Amino acid sequence: MFSLFDWWFRSLHVTNRIFFYIISLFLWSGIFRIVLNWYQLARVKPSPVDPPSAGIFSVAIFTTAAPGEPLSMFETTFRALSKLEYPCTIYFLDGTNDPAYKELSNQFGFQHFDFSEVQGAKAGKINEALKQTTEEIIFILDPDHIVFPSFLDEVVGFFANKEIGFVQVSQGYYNQYRSPVAKAAAEQTYLFYGPTQRYYGSNNKSIAIGANCVFRRSALEQIGGHAQGLAEDLLTSLRIHAAGWKSIYHPIIVNRGLVPEDYDSFSKQQLKWARGLFEVLFDEYPKVFKHLSLSAKFRYWTIGTFYLVGIRTLFFLLVPILYFLFGWSALNMSFSEFLIRAMPFAVFAFLIYLLSQRFLVDYQSEKGVYWRGMLMKFASWPVFTYAFYLTLINKKIPYLPTAKRGNSKISIFFWPLLIYLALLVFSIGYHFFVLQHSRESKLNFEIQQQTLGMLSFSIIACLQHISAIILILRSSKVQHTDAWDEVNNYLT
Repeated sequence: MFSLFDWWFRSLHVTNRIFFYIISLFLWSGIFRIVLNWYQLARVKPSPVDPPSAGIFSVAIFTTAAPGEPLSMFETTFRALSKLEYPCTIYFLDGTNDPAYKELSNQFGFQHFDFSEVQGAKAGKINEALKQTTEEIIFILDPDHIVFPSFLDEVVGFFANKEIGFVQVSQGYYNQYRSPVAKAAAEQTYLFYGPTQRYYGSNNKSIAIGANCVFRRSALEQIGGHAQGLAEDLLTSLRIHAAGWKSIYHPIIVNRGLVPEDYDSFSKQQLKWARGLFEVLFDEYPKVFKHLSLSAKFRYWTIGTFYLVGIRTLFFLLVPILYFLFGWSALNMSFSEFLIRAMPFAVFAFLIYLLSQRFLVDYQSEKGVYWRGMLMKFASWPVFTYAFYLTLINKKIPYLPTAKRGNSKISIFFWPLLIYLALLVFSIGYHFFVLQHSRESKLNFEIQQQTLGMLSFSIIACLQHISAIILILRSSKVQHTDAWDEVNNYLT
């Protein structure tokens, strides 16, 4: 890596200083995040195999409903909840204003709260329920998740340590095999719930992800209740850590939920998350910065800046277009030489990537090369870029629950992929058409080398876009049925 760094910053490689610095910033910030992942991997400590004895705690489970969420899904969720082994009280925070949901809740003997008039989306309902309940431990369950009977037994014992504000467990899915997009969405979480959260948990500073997170009531009350926002779970986690609480990550799958099955649902979820994380980074993070430990400062900064990958990707995608159309170039280097010099780092990074999989939560089902997840991350550059734009103009977007059913609708974020592909092909054709009439360019060996490098880079970008488009279209053709119907037989 140091050899690559030394070679990259040689003065003879610079043709446009400002452009070169921008490219260098984006390139080396990406490499820095890779090296950071290596550091975290080296610092992972073994997690406890068994949780402490559960002890005696009063436990409340909050699960919410929003208008439009399928009633049949709640029937599956409630059936699983009714089989929990640890004693608890289950509260259904109903925002639908539909008597059928209340009737279903009553059938299972759950406490029903009519919160159809409560503002603040999911967090607003949770905070209202906190005012009307007294239990020490609060388990907030997303309504699309199916809990295992042993869920609470696996987490409640950790609260014997009075410094623990919340316990986060891993996340699994029961619909990840139903479409290529669903598989991609699941793949994007494996390393986060594996080595990344294990590293955070090694310092008693795991991150709250909402689904599968269990809170101590007094921790929530100290920060004024569950935070509201698009990334409300991360925001709640940030405030709890700023208040001095610790947190536990228990790498075990004790329930399974849903991932988006189509690109429209996936992109809306990603937009919500990206806009939410930028909101945390620019609005909340500066307010609590001085109250965070040094490691927590760095951790929340790296999480908050993750979706800047959209801007970085867009910039690199524009580089060949600017070159082919206008001749703009910041680099005077051989693309093949760059690949040769970067190859040792890339091979080492891939080996570390494979090595990191030994920290996966469910190795047998999660191991592999996550090419679908990487493709969908790449294909989300329009989503991430738009989220950053909304942040710059300080425009809010409404909190919408992630779609529980797949659909065949083509997302608005699909079209930038096609437009870029067409523009890139046009710019290449235009460039070579001009070159055919430019004898000077034909005789200039350096220009030919530069053009070859840009063409090679463009071919890679084209293949990535085409592959992502195929994956998205294949998911739109899948017959979408209710995923929870497939697990009902296991709960009866």
